[in-house]
Amino acid sequence: MSKRKFSKEEQDKTQRKFSGEVTSVFVGSGFERISGVIGNFTFHSQTSDLDNVFVYENIIVLVEETVSENSDSLSIHLRKKGQFAECIHKDEAGFILRLCELFPTFKAYFDRHSYSPEQYILRHVYASHKDIGAVRKEIYRDALRFLDYKFLRYFHGISQTIKKSAKYEIFKFLEIQKGQIGNPRPANSIECQGFVLAKGPSGFRDNHFVASFYISPASIIPLAYVLRRDGNWKDRDSFYQRLLVPWKISSLREHLTKEERVFVNNVIVTLPEGTKFLNKNGDQINFQRIGMSQEAEPAIIKIPDEFNKIWIIDGQHRIFAYHEWTDSYESAIGKMRGRRNLLATGIIFPEWTPEEDRLEFESKLFLEINDKQSRVGSALRQDIQCIIKPFDPISIGKAVINRLAESWPLSGLLESHFFDIWKIKTSSIVTYWLKPLVNPSANGLFKVWLDPQKDKIFEEDRVVLARYVEFCAKEIGELFDSYRKRLIAEKLYVLDKKISRALSTTAINGMLHCLKDLIEQKGIIYSQVEYDAYLARMDIDFSPDGFQYKSSHWWQLWKKIYEQCFSQ
Repeated sequence: MSKRKFSKEEQDKTQRKFSGEVTSVFVGSGFERISGVIGNFTFHSQTSDLDNVFVYENIIVLVEETVSENSDSLSIHLRKKGQFAECIHKDEAGFILRLCELFPTFKAYFDRHSYSPEQYILRHVYASHKDIGAVRKEIYRDALRFLDYKFLRYFHGISQTIKKSAKYEIFKFLEIQKGQIGNPRPANSIECQGFVLAKGPSGFRDNHFVASFYISPASIIPLAYVLRRDGNWKDRDSFYQRLLVPWKISSLREHLTKEERVFVNNVIVTLPEGTKFLNKNGDQINFQRIGMSQEAEPAIIKIPDEFNKIWIIDGQHRIFAYHEWTDSYESAIGKMRGRRNLLATGIIFPEWTPEEDRLEFESKLFLEINDKQSRVGSALRQDIQCIIKPFDPISIGKAVINRLAESWPLSGLLESHFFDIWKIKTSSIVTYWLKPLVNPSANGLFKVWLDPQKDKIFEEDRVVLARYVEFCAKEIGELFDSYRKRLIAEKLYVLDKKISRALSTTAINGMLHCLKDLIEQKGIIYSQVEYDAYLARMDIDFSPDGFQYKSSHWWQLWKKIYEQCFSQ
């Protein structure tokens, strides 16, 4: 895909917009921006500047921002900022005093608080509009926290929805413990009163128990992380989690203010490792005895007081309706936040439960509950399927599309996150065209894969599965790179439908079916050079006025491309 050079005016506009997004995230989450930290300055023989400084109590966040698209310029910028961050990292207290010396606005903040320079916790964040890659990040991973644009967009969405309560997600991203904020305090726990249900009445499988307890919104909000489909900054495999819905939260805040009472229905969560269950004497509850009983056991439940520990399966809107903000409801809700108690149902896992098993159990329960309330979307179902049944053809197809979304020549073109509004929708591509192409039991790519251990995929070998996904992405990627080369001269390899339909779902599906037909008819796949030669024969009018193939006519497009390029 050809890239045009942006004028300085366009670059400046993009930089201002990007900086505005960064500021919106931190200020919207409850941080204060320190203005007036302007210009180059020297610290321990290193000279640089700071794009933004945000503070919260004793937390200082220095943010470096870049919208550079040029790889060489990006490398130079990262090296300079990384070296400066390393210099600061060696003497953080001295750097804080240097800021006080140079910038009156920072000195004013310092004087308003009683923390010594040694009590401040400093984090240096590198925010880039372009993905800078894992290799570059590794060089400065001890000195910098990397805020990729997709993560920035995620935090922006969360801060726009739960406002100041989004700061807990940011603290987790910055690797700051709850006990480090403000005056240092030892790790603690949240204590709740409740019951552990007997094995029989709960009906859960062996060694899984259910607790019922009361917890205040003020206690659970910092500890909780929310189900959302994607955008979760922690890892790609958790991107099935769904977003909070802003209008629902706003409506519930209004309801809370008018009714002045809690919601009567319970919220459902999973309790983290390290949660303690004590009887009235302060002794650990005997779960084996409860398993043989038909009666609930009164319990003191101690939950680790750490960010992002409680996984909310159902009831996220009822919990986050109590978020911190400055709207007209805050005066009433602020009083309720610590005084009211929510009824929670907590699932207790055996101590030895592997993380993968927990994730599978939670995902199944999420579908069980939410699919009955409102039909879960196909994209979300596919994300969950990848966790529950990774060897299912749908899951393999989803894994392949995720890999294609990250690599040339389809990187930046396929929908990958909730904010990818104008990109190519992928759920139907996975279901109807990738599934038969990548299915190990079908006459597709698996047939021509020459890996000597390929049959281990039927034994659910995850290492072999990963190699197969990589193989599929590579072969599909080579076909589409030749497709791109054929169209690039005519400037048709673009997402804008007013210019071209070459990247419509219909065209993508037609190309995928060509590949499947090629394997079925000839039992082979071609090299990149061969694809280049064959697709040079393609003669399809992809202009908006000339493109004849609507979504239901993909098969006609496939036949035409195959006839022109591969039938000879």
